[in-house]
Amino acid sequence: MLPLPTCTCGLPYSNPNRPKNATYSSLPPSPEHPHAAPYRQKARRLGRDLMRPTEELFELGQKVRDGMLSCEDFVEQMKPIRAEVAGLLLRGYRTMPPS
Repeated sequence: MLPLPTCTCGLPYSNPNRPKNATYSSLPPSPEHPHAAPYRQKARRLGRDLMRPTEELFELGQKVRDGMLSCEDFVEQMKPIRAEVAGLLLRGYRTMPPS
């Protein structure tokens, strides 16, 4: 098992309750960590921001299923949605806590 990463303040950054067989070294900060609140807020906002393109994706998928949209048009209409999701995921990656 990998050691818990530490924050610049010296406290363990990951949740100490992680599974003993975990092979990853970083989890979101435990709620008790003094620097956890900003990351929770950013994660909450990112989740909300990802809901809009997700809803658009499912709306387009239903149109394809119902025969109102061709597969080719679906692929074309998905391009901006994919770009938006990629940008949001990149934003999430950039706001991850240091490990």
